[in-house]
Amino acid sequence: MIAQETIRQLTNISVTERLYLIQILLDSLKQDIKDTDIDNNSPPKEFAIRTFNLGQDIDADRDIIYAERGF
Repeated sequence: MIAQETIRQLTNISVTERLYLIQILLDSLKQDIKDTDIDNNSPPKEFAIRTFNLGQDIDADRDIIYAERGF
């Protein structure tokens, strides 16, 4: 966690220095994300699709359904 003293010092530096600090942080994040992406490039897991039957086909006519509901 960032100490309150550090935050106070950062709020008192110039805009140019703050932008430079932000650039350093962004570059660090980009590198961390790139390193994480390399770690996660494992081959995808295979999966099997299971089919199932609900019993019968259902004809869903919206006009009939809405008419029964009173819409």
